[in-house]
Amino acid sequence: MKFRNSKASAGGDIEVHSVSYAKGIIVSNAVQVMVAELEKHTKPSSMTAFVDCRWSNGCEFTSAGFKAESVLQPQLWWFKRGEMLRHSAEQFSESIAPLELGEEFTSSCEQVNYLLANGWMRIYDCGKLKLEKHND
Repeated sequence: MKFRNSKASAGGDIEVHSVSYAKGIIVSNAVQVMVAELEKHTKPSSMTAFVDCRWSNGCEFTSAGFKAESVLQPQLWWFKRGEMLRHSAEQFSESIAPLELGEEFTSSCEQVNYLLANGWMRIYDCGKLKLEKHND
């Protein structure tokens, strides 16, 4: 699990950015224990967690006092056939698309058709569940 100060607020808020899972391994109360230790040492005013909807329903966070706030929209990812690396839409448009496309395409429809015809594929994830915990 990774924690960091919230970019959206300078008031002592914490974001939980990733939780790793291992197939076949169950760690009972791991999130509860880690959140309790973090709160004991940093005393954040609030905490926000983002959970990938493909892998979790958020129950590990609700058991630690978080409440589900919303489901974020699915994100677009690009990957090249035969490669295991996926690129977010932002990464793709900033670094890869200019190299692949050059300046010759004007419409996004032309760009997508060109990329699909040249071995690029796009997928959407399932979105993220946003959970919050306020320590008032």
